Amino acid sequence: MNSVMESLYYGVPMVVIPQQGEQALSAQGIAEMGLGLTLEKEAVNVITLREAVEQVAHDPACRERVQCMCQITHEAGGYQRAAEAIIQFTQEHMRR
Repeated sequence: MNSVMESLYYGVPMVVIPQQGEQALSAQGIAEMGLGLTLEKEAVNVITLREAVEQVAHDPACRERVQCMCQITHEAGGYQRAAEAIIQFTQEHMRR
């Protein structure tokens, strides 16, 4: 998930090759939202990978959706805001 968030934060369309169950769920979301493509690990070779990368790199609709998510992730505050929220939550619960 960290790699997905980094891609979104920097506005980079994705080609994902899930290796584990939770990665498959992330990959499904990426594909459904049009933020990139998912490849099955058994089907990946040099040709399919190159074609997928070229497809997402040259797809204006995909790039537009990724740029929209980029803006949303920046507005959300990134890891700094998440860290601040965790610290605040911890401090509030330690006072109780």
